[in-house]
Amino acid sequence: MYYFYHPENNIIRVIKILLLALYFVAIIYIFELIIILSIKVLYNIKIRNILDSIETKEDLLYLSQRDLEHVISLMFRRMGYSSVRFSNSFGEGSPGIILDDKYYVQITKTNFKSKINVEMAAKLAWHMLRDSIYRGIYITLGDFEKSTLNFCHKNVIQCINGDRLLEMCKDARNVSGMSKRYSHSKT
Repeated sequence: MYYFYHPENNIIRVIKILLLALYFVAIIYIFELIIILSIKVLYNIKIRNILDSIETKEDLLYLSQRDLEHVISLMFRRMGYSSVRFSNSFGEGSPGIILDDKYYVQITKTNFKSKINVEMAAKLAWHMLRDSIYRGIYITLGDFEKSTLNFCHKNVIQCINGDRLLEMCKDARNVSGMSKRYSHSKT
């Protein structure tokens, strides 16, 4: 009886219960991490498979905005950019991509007949100026108005329309050939 009511024994019991609870929380946390990492790995495999199977602009059009952005980021990784990361600090309705801390990439998913106007490109140029980034890339599935092309040229923004994007995605399958072909894009 004395053993059961002794205060030190109750403290030891409470500590054991707390340690057991902590152990179970740690196990749950580890399982959550495993699940999250598995989902990320599976998503990356999905994106790689999508990029490797793109044949037409329709394949790009039917992607969700998020999948399109990830496909394009993988394409840039295969082109040889060492740092490809997403940013919410600029962009219209979607995050942009930052390449090697030198380029801002804006992706606008439009239909094939849509044309990007100067105002849309000016927003990218404003974010570039604000953050002291002096090169940009504007990507769309459609095309660009002539005035937009002139504006982008003056503001060191490379314009990539749907046809060129499709060509770049196809070339991303042949990584060694792509780096030679698009090496001028990284200057």
